[in-house]
Amino acid sequence: AGGGLPTLPWMVGECSTVWNTHVEKYQMPYRVLFQPDGKFFWWAPYVDGSKVEVGEGAFLSQPLATLHADGSWETGYFSANRYTHDPANATLCTCEYVSQAGLGQQRILTDYEVGSVPNSQHLPMPEVCAPFVRQCPVDNATASWMIGGGFTEVYAPCVPLGAWSWASCQDLVLGVALALVAVSGVSWLAIHLCREAPRRAGFAADQEGYLPLGVSHSGKWKLFKQPRVSVYEV
Repeated sequence: AGGGLPTLPWMVGECSTVWNTHVEKYQMPYRVLFQPDGKFFWWAPYVDGSKVEVGEGAFLSQPLATLHADGSWETGYFSANRYTHDPANATLCTCEYVSQAGLGQQRILTDYEVGSVPNSQHLPMPEVCAPFVRQCPVDNATASWMIGGGFTEVYAPCVPLGAWSWASCQDLVLGVALALVAVSGVSWLAIHLCREAPRRAGFAADQEGYLPLGVSHSGKWKLFKQPRVSVYEV
C-alpha cells in the first residue's frame, strides 16, 4: 500500500541502475520503474545469482521540485520502501531525492533513512511510517549534512512508459516549466496536459524476473550544484 500522490511527469519512466552504494552486492544494470501514481519498483539480481531482490516504494509527501535555468532539476519528498529477502522484514522511512543534470543525462537517486520498522512489510506503508513523517531537508546537499548515511543509485538515461506521446510530453513539461519559471503558478499547466498519457500505460508489480534495459556503461556521473531558479510544490 501507499502511493496516491502523483509522480512529477519528468520523473515517470523506466530506468536502469548502473551503479549504487552497494555495487558489490547486485548485478548491474538492474531495472527501476517510476509509475505516475507515486509508486516505484525495482528488480535487482544478486551478484552471486542466488536471488532477485524485488522492492517497492511510495511517496508519502508531495514532491518539492527545484528547476534550474540550464535544464537540471532536483526533487525531494518523504517516502517509504521495502524489499524481499530482507531478514528484518522491515519497512524503511526515508527522505529521498532524485536529480538530473538535464534531458538525456543520467539520473541520481539518494535516500536517507530516518526510520526502520521490523516485521512490518504486511502493513500499509503510510501507517508504518506515520511516526517518522517530517519536513525533509530542502535538498540533497542539506540532507547529506543533516542526516548523512545516504544510499545512492545512478540510472542510465530513463525511457518513457508505454505511450509514445509521453516522450514529447516530458520535453513539453520541462520546456514550459523552465520558460515560465519566473511566473508563479503557471508551470502546473504543462503538467496537467501530460498527466493522462503515462496513466494509461499501467503496470503489474509482481514480475520478479523483470529484465534490465540495455544500457551503455560509458560516461561519468557527478552531482551538479547550480543556482536555484524556482521551487514549487505540485
